[in-house]
Amino acid sequence: MKTAAWQERRHRAVHMTIRDIDCADFDAEATIATFKRLNITLFSFFAGGYVTTYPSRLPWQRVSRHLAPGRDLCGELIEAAHRAGIVAFPMVDLGELPLDLAREHPEWAAQQADGSPYLKTDTIAVSCPLGHYRRGLARELVAELKERYGDNLDGIKWGGASYGFPHGLDHNPIAVEAFTQATGRPLPASAGDPGYTAWRQRIMAETIAHLRAVVHEVAGVPVVGNSVWNLGDGIALEELVRHEDFTQVEIQTRTHNTPDDRDVAWQRFSTPIETTRYVAPCCRRPPWVVASYFLAWPWRRVAVPWPEQKLYLAQVAANGGCPMVNLTTGSPAHHPDPRGFRAIEELYGFIARHESWFQDDRSAAHVALVYDHAAAVAARGSAAGLHRGYLDELQALEDALDEQHVPYDLLSVDRLRSGDHGEYAAFVLPCIHSDDTELRERLAGLAGGGAGLVFTGRLPGPDWTSLAGAKPLGPPQPFHQGGPPGPLQAYLAVADPEHPLLDGIEVPLIAASGHWQPVHPGPAAAIALHRAAPFRLFPEGLSYTEAPDPAEPLAFCRAAETGGRTVCFAFELGRTIRRTAHPDARRLLLNALSWATEGRATPLAAGFRGLRLSLRHAPPGLALHCINTTGPARYLTEFTPVRAVPFTLPCPEAPASVRQASTGRELAFEHRGGRLQFTVSEIVDYDLIQICPASRPPTRSP
Repeated sequence: MKTAAWQERRHRAVHMTIRDIDCADFDAEATIATFKRLNITLFSFFAGGYVTTYPSRLPWQRVSRHLAPGRDLCGELIEAAHRAGIVAFPMVDLGELPLDLAREHPEWAAQQADGSPYLKTDTIAVSCPLGHYRRGLARELVAELKERYGDNLDGIKWGGASYGFPHGLDHNPIAVEAFTQATGRPLPASAGDPGYTAWRQRIMAETIAHLRAVVHEVAGVPVVGNSVWNLGDGIALEELVRHEDFTQVEIQTRTHNTPDDRDVAWQRFSTPIETTRYVAPCCRRPPWVVASYFLAWPWRRVAVPWPEQKLYLAQVAANGGCPMVNLTTGSPAHHPDPRGFRAIEELYGFIARHESWFQDDRSAAHVALVYDHAAAVAARGSAAGLHRGYLDELQALEDALDEQHVPYDLLSVDRLRSGDHGEYAAFVLPCIHSDDTELRERLAGLAGGGAGLVFTGRLPGPDWTSLAGAKPLGPPQPFHQGGPPGPLQAYLAVADPEHPLLDGIEVPLIAASGHWQPVHPGPAAAIALHRAAPFRLFPEGLSYTEAPDPAEPLAFCRAAETGGRTVCFAFELGRTIRRTAHPDARRLLLNALSWATEGRATPLAAGFRGLRLSLRHAPPGLALHCINTTGPARYLTEFTPVRAVPFTLPCPEAPASVRQASTGRELAFEHRGGRLQFTVSEIVDYDLIQICPASRPPTRSP
């Protein structure tokens, strides 16, 4: 396989869906000139499959009916891109096949119980992941691309559907036989059957490996596939990307507006942070993180307002990923709403001007928030469901750390088991599910080396007693319980006002929500909070209790004689933070991290909760990425500048300079006690603070 320097770089990318109708007047040269102006360094585009943009000799390929006879639009784009110094990835989607092919070759299609093909649309069927269309014809197609374009072929991209399944059971005899041989069972009644789900996940991983091998063996070029994946999906991302040349993941969806009669459901604006922080360390190279240009879903012809788009993509760039925009509608010239291109031009231009601060960078966070895939999968299959059973706790802690400006990485249990991880001063462990001895011993080793551990929510089993500092005495219980007295108010009562977990919290009660777990703390535990007796909510005149507090210990800490410190919240701290939205709950998390790390994990700024910060080591120095999401309700249509923002960063040595990239101005700073302090007069949208060490001369961006 050929290698080139471009493969290791962080790119500024777009994906371009070329529709049939676009082929009639598609201007390749003008498109590449636009990409150059927008500071794009890599793009992917439709080349083969159900829309083919070159004169294929393969009879099963559907060459666009709007493509002039003999015209090679795919080749034109590749040649024009290379003249402009832009990387081009032709894309093929073998997950969807024209309906006439599915009728001619029913064995190629995923089949319903009556033998008819599953339909994607009225003219497109879903292919069978084990059928010849994906498993056999892929080799013919890659061979044709390699023969036609030779060394001009930078790589090949498989469309997301190439890895997918139909939404229901696949009754194709090939799939049925494969399932029966693998499991010893007949096809179940539902695609939701756990055994069928697990089998589908294995077949998806095999399909990814097969398509990757085809490209490597036949074309000898890099391959990328679109992993439509989210936290809590059935197969761990590490398994999908372990041997990928490049990884592409999606953050496309902003709202779900289909069907019309349902309420709008917004995805979190910080989804790019979560996705990029989790995915980037799992991959061999910086991941391509794809956001829709359009209102997803369902309006493909209307652009996301450019201020929101710029900040959405900036979150990818600030956390180690390659921002990629799915244009969906032909070339930029074909798009009916060009207003969104301003976001691409401004952000990609900013990154290009300061490129040395983005290439070969790595996180400088000292806190790791640990994602337990086993816990997520268990929650997905429980009555509570994935979000209430696990993700709500994890994501509420993410949001709290973001809003309180504590840099963190999102680290999977799988990655935690391997690697040194000595860069982390603390590990936050929400609702750990695994009874894995290896994981427990790994955490014990890290704690023995001085790392702090912070447990929240449901605690692991009794084997973890010595590590967590408490023994579970039963399953979690709800704080809020109804009954004859009516709804109740739940509180945490202060056990020791001088406890370090309660620094800055000068009240006897803290509002609580979610579930708590009965535990027995170890003898060395210092208890900060216990469960208070619940109050009636109504009527107001009787909203009190004369019952004594049950006094189950719910927040405590322990300092080992040697090694690190442990904090245990035997209740859903994340749920409490999100539901009450009260600063006391957020303060508990900050105090826990400060105490567990002996002051090594502290906020970089105070206030300005709309700021999202990312601290990274870059070749020229320490990079502080600042994304200002302050503003009215989404979609964001304007920026709300924040002013006079004071920062305090860990910095062992005094730097040579501190510079604000957007203005080029050097900032006054003070350095004492290993802390760097400076104030930024104004942050409008996305900015970069460049901290150049004294050991080398400052690097000026062009």
